[in-house]
Amino acid sequence: MTNILGSVVSWLNENLPDVMTNRVPGVTADIFGKLILMGHSSAGHSMTQYLNGTCGNAKMLILFSPVDGSDPFGIVKEYVITPGKMLPFAIPTLILAT
Repeated sequence: MTNILGSVVSWLNENLPDVMTNRVPGVTADIFGKLILMGHSSAGHSMTQYLNGTCGNAKMLILFSPVDGSDPFGIVKEYVITPGKMLPFAIPTLILAT
């Protein structure tokens, strides 16, 4: 998932300013100075895994009811957080749990 998300962010970085400028006259896109990543449930796993590899231009992370792991039953032991170990990025993070 990290490679897919990285590809999406790269594509947005290269193409979105032109798309926004062509669609809305007089508007310039500066979204990558203020990139915020959001994820709900297991998408929080994907966002955190992406940030473990590179913070890139991300300025904030928002997680809605996040779970760590790639499946809800815990059969596949693929986690991005190790209790007691700091993550390799430091950006403001908002965690909303229900």
